[in-house]
Amino acid sequence: MKMKPLTFALATMLGLLGASSSQAGISMSFQGNPDTQLQFVGTGTSSTVSITPQLTPQFTVNTESGNGLDQSGIGITGSIIGSFTFQKAQITSQLLGLFQSAPLSGTGVLTLIAPGGAETLTADIVGETIHTFVASGGVNAIETVNLSNLVLTGSGNLALTTFYNQAITTGGIASLSFSFSPSKSLTDLTAATTFTTSYNGSLTTAVPEPGSMAMAFTGLSLVGLARLRLRRKV
Repeated sequence: MKMKPLTFALATMLGLLGASSSQAGISMSFQGNPDTQLQFVGTGTSSTVSITPQLTPQFTVNTESGNGLDQSGIGITGSIIGSFTFQKAQITSQLLGLFQSAPLSGTGVLTLIAPGGAETLTADIVGETIHTFVASGGVNAIETVNLSNLVLTGSGNLALTTFYNQAITTGGIASLSFSFSPSKSLTDLTAATTFTTSYNGSLTTAVPEPGSMAMAFTGLSLVGLARLRLRRKV
């Protein structure tokens, strides 16, 4: 039985809507391992940020969320090998100086390894931005897509496979958070000395913007209506 053009368009739209609502982005949170630290090496005019030591593993995933996952992400270990630098001259301040932010330059390599080592993901990573607010701070806190050139080897870990599949489609995001006591601003962290602190972070995948989905639905509707009008003319 042939489906009428308009019915077909509406059915397709409903199918896409259902698919999009069930494909929420995966999110995995990780904690820095006790023997690692987030390090800031200041020069007086800049500061270079890295996780030390520069060895794998540096952190471990402790929570995950996302539709259809089986908690296989918990226990994934990972590392970010590389360093990122911000310049004192590029720091912007708001809220009477309590909030400071700056762009980060530099690249690194993110590596994620499934428990048992049967599956590994690697990706190039950029820092995007860094900020401090009183005692807390973060790298890429606004969750801009900052992973590229993703490569997956092996198989057997649903969370890692799902993260890879979603990241190569909509974009992968890595971010870090940290704190200092007493508090330190980005300006403080550019002083000619070395600062270290603990850290944690998250790995997420971007979700298609509602505007993009709406445009797709509108296009399908127009196709359906156009076919219906054509059928009536014939």
